[in-house]
Amino acid sequence: MATNFSKVIGLLTVFVLISVHSFGQTYTRAELTPEWQLISQQDGVKIYVKEQHCDLNKNGKPVVFSMLRLVNETSDKKSITYNYIHQYDQGCEGCNENPERVFNFELESNSQIEEDCRISHAGLSLTIHNPNVTSTWKFESVSINILSIK
Repeated sequence: MATNFSKVIGLLTVFVLISVHSFGQTYTRAELTPEWQLISQQDGVKIYVKEQHCDLNKNGKPVVFSMLRLVNETSDKKSITYNYIHQYDQGCEGCNENPERVFNFELESNSQIEEDCRISHAGLSLTIHNPNVTSTWKFESVSINILSIK
């Protein structure tokens, strides 16, 4: 009986350590900057985040995004699957591994992909604030939960 209990405790400990390791850092609204900041890294893959203002409608009211850069620093092709999470004062988008917030990218060895104001890669940007849409939700933080790297 004691041996089974020890095994269960050991497995739980390993699971907790893996879970903590795979969940990236969280950046609050005040911490996001226009410069790339490392938000998560695992198995030779680094994920960076930044805040970007994009005047998509050319009306002087820029939409504010969080944007990602994925970097594969290994000599192998990598498949990266992650959950892109935005926390607001009235709720969370992506916290429950919503399929709409789970993204996958294939990156060749020693390569990277990043988003810019062209918004051409689904899964590399999320809206923080759109001044053209009325909303009472206030952005609080962004985080990445790496689900797998193969």
